[in-house]
Amino acid sequence: MCCLDEDAARASELLSLDADLFLPGALTITGENCVPAIVCEKEAGGQCFVLARASAPLDAGEAAQEAEEDLGSSPDAGMAEVGPGCMRHLAWIGYRLMEGVGKERVALLDDLISEDDEFAEYEPSEEDLEFEAAEEFRALRSVVESQIRMERPPEVRKTFVSLLRLHHSRPAAIDMIADVLLDEMDADELGTDDLDIPHYIAALTRLPQQS
Repeated sequence: MCCLDEDAARASELLSLDADLFLPGALTITGENCVPAIVCEKEAGGQCFVLARASAPLDAGEAAQEAEEDLGSSPDAGMAEVGPGCMRHLAWIGYRLMEGVGKERVALLDDLISEDDEFAEYEPSEEDLEFEAAEEFRALRSVVESQIRMERPPEVRKTFVSLLRLHHSRPAAIDMIADVLLDEMDADELGTDDLDIPHYIAALTRLPQQS
């Protein structure tokens, strides 16, 4: 009964947590050995916590892929939202709250997947292909990823979450925002440092409705 009580307490702990965004990744245990991990964030209030489950030693890519599969393995889970039933499922398959572990300790799947995987679900326009060939579009993707993580401006993060909730993959959502950024820069022939932020934000708020 002690083990059952402990499992019930851990499941209850996960069910009490609240988050808007769930990012699969890998938590390093020793050396290059990692376990599946999920970074959970609350859009309002800055809440952030990390879940992880025990596994055989894996490299970072394998662990992050397993975490992504775990997120999608519950009936009421999407890759952008995890409902109470999914939290119960994560507890049941072994995920635990990692006290004192911040998101900087987790290597996110987005940062680990290959370039081929990143663009697999995205069909760029001819203009985008020209930018990709010159590596300029990749540079814009890096700018967008930085805007999402730093929430500068915060509307970029909100747009990213909205696109995930519409079941776009993370790489595709980043590409779509980068397209908007590219259009804004092309319109005024500006660099990212000179961007008209209010106009950029206005374009972003229309993006989820247009997708």
